[in-house]
Amino acid sequence: LLKRCIKEHHSDEFFQSLKQRSPFVIHCHAGAMELVIPLIVNEVFCGVLCVGTFRSPQKYGYNEFIGEWQKLPEIKDKDLLQYLPSSGVYIHR
Repeated sequence: LLKRCIKEHHSDEFFQSLKQRSPFVIHCHAGAMELVIPLIVNEVFCGVLCVGTFRSPQKYGYNEFIGEWQKLPEIKDKDLLQYLPSSGVYIHR
C-alpha cells in the first residue's frame, strides 16, 4: 500500500507535470486528491508544487481509513483549478 502511494505521489505526478506542463488534479486509490502545479523557470521545468491533501467527493478509499478520510477537507476538481492559469507556473528572472 505504501509503495503504491509513493509511486503515485512522486513519480506519476512528476512525469505527468513534465509532459503536461499545466496544473492538474490527481486522485489516489485511497480517495484523496492533490493539486499539482508544474514549476517552470525561464522555460525550464524545475519541479512541482503539490497542494493538498483533499478528500475526493467522487470516491473514498478503504473502509478501515474512513474516519481519517472524512477529516480531510472536501473539494471538487473544478474548484481547485478555477483560479489557476491554464499553463504551468512560469517564473521569469
